[in-house]
Amino acid sequence: MAYTQRRKQRKSNVAKRLQETRLKCGLKQQDVAERTGINVVTLSGYEIGKNEPNMEALVSLADVYGVTLDYLMCRTDS
Repeated sequence: MAYTQRRKQRKSNVAKRLQETRLKCGLKQQDVAERTGINVVTLSGYEIGKNEPNMEALVSLADVYGVTLDYLMCRTDS
C-alpha cells in the first residue's frame, strides 16, 4: 500500500478510535474540552478525521481516557 493510502487509512482509524474511546468513557466532547483545554470544534475535527491531533493533544486525550498513545494510534487494541 502506498504511503498516502496508509496515511489516509491511519487517519480514519485514529478518528474512529478517538470517538469510540470517548464514548466508552461516557464523555461528551464538551467534557473532554474542559478537561484537556482542546476546543470542541478541534475535537470534532479529530473524531471525523478532518484534522490530526498533535503529540500534545494525543497525550492529553490519552490521560483523560486512561489509555496509551499506542492504543489511540491504533497500534494496539488494549
